[in-house]
Amino acid sequence: MHEHPNAVVVMLTDGNTEMTLPDGNKIEDISKIGDASWTPAGMHIPKNVGNEKMEAILVELKSKP
Repeated sequence: MHEHPNAVVVMLTDGNTEMTLPDGNKIEDISKIGDASWTPAGMHIPKNVGNEKMEAILVELKSKP
């Protein structure tokens, strides 16, 4: 399990992901190339559950110093 701050993710390929949260709940997400999404800070275990390689750009937002 790892953690990210608030972020924006932009899909470079289509993707089908499953995120396992700290409480064991799983969230599945189907994304299309070019999709941009807000992702709130948190911990998760990501898993590619699709049949193809998935690529994305994740832009993590930093808090003020």
